[in-house]
This record gives sequence, C-alpha cells and structure tokens, in this order.
Amino acid sequence: MDGPLLTSLLTLPTIEELLLQNNALVGNIDFPAPSATPNLHVLDLSHNQLDGSFPDGFGSLTVLQVFDIAGNDFCGPLPMSIGQVSSLTSLDISQNHFTGPLPKNLPDGLQSFDASLNDLSGVVPENLRQFPLSSFYPVNLDFNFQILPQDLAKLHTKPEKQVA
Repeated sequence: MDGPLLTSLLTLPTIEELLLQNNALVGNIDFPAPSATPNLHVLDLSHNQLDGSFPDGFGSLTVLQVFDIAGNDFCGPLPMSIGQVSSLTSLDISQNHFTGPLPKNLPDGLQSFDASLNDLSGVVPENLRQFPLSSFYPVNLDFNFQILPQDLAKLHTKPEKQVA
C-alpha cells in the first residue's frame, strides 16, 4: 500500500485495530475531529514514510493501548496530548527525528516503551526510568536520568539519634 494515510480511519468508531506497518504510506497525519468516540485500541504505522510533526489531536484516541510509529520520519516535539491517552500500555516512537524532552505526563501504565534513535533531550520522566537504557539510546545523547529536587524528599531518611 502506498500514498497518503486516509486519516479518517483513525477516528471511525467501528475500527479497533489498524495495522498498516511496512507499507509506503507518505505524508503527515492530521487527526480529524471524531464524529463519534473512536474505538481504536491498536495502531501500528511503523516502517512507512510518514513525516512532519506529530499532531496534537492524538489525544482524541482515548482507548488506544498499543501505538507504534517506529521507522518513519516524524520530527519536532512530542505533543503533550499523548499523556491524555491513559490506556496506553505500549509506545514505540523509535527511529524518527523527534526533538526536545519527553512529555512528563506519559501514562504510568506503560509496559513497553522505545524512544531510541531520535534527537530527544532533557530529563527522563521518573515513570519511564523503569525501562532499559536501550529504550533511550543510541542517539538521544542529551538525555539524563538525574534526580530532580522534588524527588530528593523521597530519598530523605530520618537522621539517626546522636549518642553523647
């Protein structure tokens, strides 16, 4: 299959899985306003030729569980709306050209995550630190796993009583 992605497929209430990996889909994705609540649980658009910035309308896919866009040419920052998809359990955004930090509001329920081979930077959110370094490297050279000031309180232990 080649050509642009028919984006109205993304918001049809009758589609639960859309597996379009390893095709020659081109262009950017523009999420149309859904006419009904989308019922899409699995969206695999990996290894195509999709490009442009990733649309903020992604947050309208509120029941999405598996999302794979690896191996495309997406660029720019990830939209904050990705955090609105609280049902997300698997997210693969590897092998693109995303820049900037990872959104801090990614769902805590993620069981699988890969952001390697991008140009991301900044502090890795605490809920993503459970994933192996291979989920972030190679290429994301400006990532760090530093402990943030608000996390220090969690590490603070009661001081021992001094004996005179």
